[in-house]
Amino acid sequence: MHLADQRVIAALESAATISAGLFTGAASYITLVEQPARFKSSAETARRNFQHTYPLAARMQASLALVAGGSSLVLALLKKSTRYYVAAAAFLSIPVFTIACIFPTNNRLLSGKDQDANAHGVWGVLRKWGLLHGARVVAAAAGFGALVIGRTAA
Repeated sequence: MHLADQRVIAALESAATISAGLFTGAASYITLVEQPARFKSSAETARRNFQHTYPLAARMQASLALVAGGSSLVLALLKKSTRYYVAAAAFLSIPVFTIACIFPTNNRLLSGKDQDANAHGVWGVLRKWGLLHGARVVAAAAGFGALVIGRTAA
């Protein structure tokens, strides 16, 4: 392999691993710290917190998932390695899962329409959102793990 090819591979591996690690860390923080903290406040405060933090986190996490997934896919096609296919599948499935499964819940929290009647509506939607977001953490951890374990074994 030429030196230029090795540099491209190294850059792709770095992009995939760094963006995967950042996504996994951010998603884990949201699920393990931010989401439980919402339940320590009033329902209205929790909903407003979500409305303020969600747009910022969504932009960052979408970008990281696409960089991790895209870099991993290119590496999978170039190197024909299972670990890159696993990482690509994990990270490219996250935006699809988010659009198909989480967006409806996000939209309910952002609009606040269902929850105006009582706090139980807010808590129910937030609990559902937390479970769905947890699935993203599992997918991200699998993808990041494939990249890190494969990198240390290489």
